[in-house]
Amino acid sequence: MKLMKKYILVFLAVLGPVCSVMAKPPEFTLSAGGGLLLGGLFTRYTLTADEQTAKHGQTNLEMNQSMDQFNYGGYLFFDATYGEFTLEIHRGINQYQETLSGFGERTVINDMPREGLGAETMLGFTLVGKYPFSLREGLSVYPLVGVEYQIALVEKRTPDGKKEQNRAGGKTELDGSRDFSLSMWNSVFINAGAGLDFMIKYPLFLRTELVYRFRLKTPAENEAMDYVEDRFDISHPTLFGNPRISGLTHGPELRVALGYRF
Repeated sequence: MKLMKKYILVFLAVLGPVCSVMAKPPEFTLSAGGGLLLGGLFTRYTLTADEQTAKHGQTNLEMNQSMDQFNYGGYLFFDATYGEFTLEIHRGINQYQETLSGFGERTVINDMPREGLGAETMLGFTLVGKYPFSLREGLSVYPLVGVEYQIALVEKRTPDGKKEQNRAGGKTELDGSRDFSLSMWNSVFINAGAGLDFMIKYPLFLRTELVYRFRLKTPAENEAMDYVEDRFDISHPTLFGNPRISGLTHGPELRVALGYRF
């Protein structure tokens, strides 16, 4: 019992200063700066269907899509203590693979895998909310959460054994009947993470942020889903239904910048 009381007293002694620091409202400041970013994106989607269709009869199929991408670029930030707005340019280099296999009562479904290399350039805008608290003089940390919107500037793919395809030309590897505008690769991300500010010498400081990003489906991905429905005469896939689709595009990003506090 005495030992338990001792642990409680130690815990309260440590917790008190931490709570007092976090409870103290941060000083409102304005700052701006710029730096570099590095990150990755990983796509994993699986679609399965086992249903009766008018075109193929009883149909069973499975589709898999994977993509691993390395991102790099630069950004500018504008900060007002509780919020941060950033303007970014992202360059991404990726490797992708898409497979399809299955069968119907009146046909065999067995496409050759689509695979190759890709590249993209995106202009991004990010708005996050954050709450900084000081660890010591000149050093603060903060959790953050926000939304990022990316505008596609370049979208290219180079399938194995074929020449480079500029996907902004309106056609993709799906078929020649669907027109794709470049804006169909615009995307929305949900970002969550943490940051650290280290005062080098006032008013200059070093900012480091590590976030994890979750991308919502793009219009291009939704159009590809419509193509699969039309081609194989299946119902619209849902997360828990039949046909069923599961997966996500996500990945980490590290940002390092030099800032100026006004």
